[in-house]
Amino acid sequence: MKKNNLKILIFSVVVCLLPIIAGLILYDKLPAQMAVHFDLNNEPDLYTSKIFALFGIPVIATFSQTVLSAFLYFQIGKTEKIPKLFTVTLWAIPLITIFLYAVTVSFALSYPVNIGKLACLSIGILMCAMGNYFPKMNYEDNKNFINPQPKDEKSFRKLPNPWDIPASQWD
Repeated sequence: MKKNNLKILIFSVVVCLLPIIAGLILYDKLPAQMAVHFDLNNEPDLYTSKIFALFGIPVIATFSQTVLSAFLYFQIGKTEKIPKLFTVTLWAIPLITIFLYAVTVSFALSYPVNIGKLACLSIGILMCAMGNYFPKMNYEDNKNFINPQPKDEKSFRKLPNPWDIPASQWD
């Protein structure tokens, strides 16, 4: 793993753990049981202890971020340049963790929060960011993800674009 890649990993892990500071500051103001999952009507349907909601979720996100980073770095090998799609992917977990942590704490503090709209908004932004970089990836960036790998760039360019396949052929 290159030195720059290790810096990105460490910084993204620190960002995953940042919400714990907010949890420590707001600990006394929060209820003993906090909602961590909501149904389609913005009604909580899963509660957990305050300790797990404030500290466990960022730790799980940190573990997930570390595993995802290791997987991506092994996929791209020892290349110097990280494709932009990898950068978007690397920052997905830390940013979603902070966003959803803030929403969960806001709901616990009785602020009016529309969880469904905010969750859809965050996922939509992530999908737009990733969808922006998929078509822009070149053969070198993509060859680590396509199995079996195309022999050369000419073969890669002949692969069908999933957006060009009619819906009737999706099955």
